[in-house]
Amino acid sequence: MLKRMGCQVDVASNGIEAAEIVRSRAYDIVLMDVMMPEMNGIEATRVIRATDGPNWKVPIVAVTANAFSQDRRDCLDAGMNGFLAKPMTREGLAEAILAALKVGVRPAVPDAPRRHDDSVGETEFESTSGFSIQRETSA
Repeated sequence: MLKRMGCQVDVASNGIEAAEIVRSRAYDIVLMDVMMPEMNGIEATRVIRATDGPNWKVPIVAVTANAFSQDRRDCLDAGMNGFLAKPMTREGLAEAILAALKVGVRPAVPDAPRRHDDSVGETEFESTSGFSIQRETSA
């Protein structure tokens, strides 16, 4: 679905790999699968938010089949900027990505963990844990 939207996609097979990928490459956005093996998406988000790397502030959208209000709160409390319930539509996915990019890294909840200022860096990539989006831009 993301490729059909014009995005390049990186895929992580588990939460540990997702956190490592996001810490090592520049992305505009991460779509984080909440239920990944080895480390879930909530923990992976906390790892990303706690690092000094270039992506500690990348917008992260939770992607999950668990759509209860407590699930949403847990994701936002971990530092995610948005929430997308499965199954998703192309329109819902696009809306979630656009909303998160507008939010940037401003905390979705007042006490969301942050290590640095809330400024948004300039990058040419988007990502998802479970997917990662990389979009070509022209200068």
